[in-house]
Amino acid sequence: MKNIKYCCFPKTVDEAVKLLNDKKHKSIAVAGGILIAKSISDSIEQYVDIRYLPLKYIKVSGGDLIIGALCSFDEIDDNPLAKKWACGVLSKAASKCSSQLVRNMATIGGNISKPHSFNIFPALLFALDANVKVAFLKGSKIYPIGDIYNSGFPHKLGSDSIITEIIIPAYLKNCQANYEKFAKTQACWESYASCAFSLSLKNGKVEKPRVIISSLSPKPIRLEAAEGIISNKKLSFEIIEEAMEAFIGNLDILKFSSANITFKKEVASIMFKRFLISVLEGKI
Repeated sequence: MKNIKYCCFPKTVDEAVKLLNDKKHKSIAVAGGILIAKSISDSIEQYVDIRYLPLKYIKVSGGDLIIGALCSFDEIDDNPLAKKWACGVLSKAASKCSSQLVRNMATIGGNISKPHSFNIFPALLFALDANVKVAFLKGSKIYPIGDIYNSGFPHKLGSDSIITEIIIPAYLKNCQANYEKFAKTQACWESYASCAFSLSLKNGKVEKPRVIISSLSPKPIRLEAAEGIISNKKLSFEIIEEAMEAFIGNLDILKFSSANITFKKEVASIMFKRFLISVLEGKI
């Protein structure tokens, strides 16, 4: 941060985006600043503080749950809507992020903007089929959350554009969902393995299963082979064992450079099995 020459405090999204696209100075957007403040390039000259934008809300619109990108983890943890939606998984996950001081500052928008193995919300929002609204110089557009982690994504979040909203579809309001991480302590940011799962039940059969793993990669990974085993089927212990094998097989195909990878895969597979058993036994 030694070359920062200008600090800007925009009050509107349009103003923030214009500042980020100021060709005179290389800029970066910062909200909570928990992660990005540690890695700001020396080439950055303009610091765009977006904390004062009107993006701190959680509401229902058209049946969908809308979360403003500047909502802190603590605000999500305490919000009544977050506690009710999808088994309250948003609130539960937010409570598992590091210390209370970090939860007071860290924002959901910042957590998903910059990929990192230990970030909580990328995997969870992927499991909840979330969309994100991105504001850029020529307007705004809604993208599936998975798109922002693709190499071909047309925007550089935080550099020429910002996430303004996270949209979780109405059909997931009553789904079974869970986020689980395995770490040294509950407050640890670093984790050995973390996973997010969701599914809906219709006439006893599984619909729209989502199996997402993080910690092994900066970007969340969807394990579709495991999803395919349980999709459109009634859960049983036999099906669960088959799905767990597919889960492990899915991971074995992928190449990870993470340390203790065998242990982490085993932990993640147990998390998946435990989720399915909880659904089968009606505990979620």
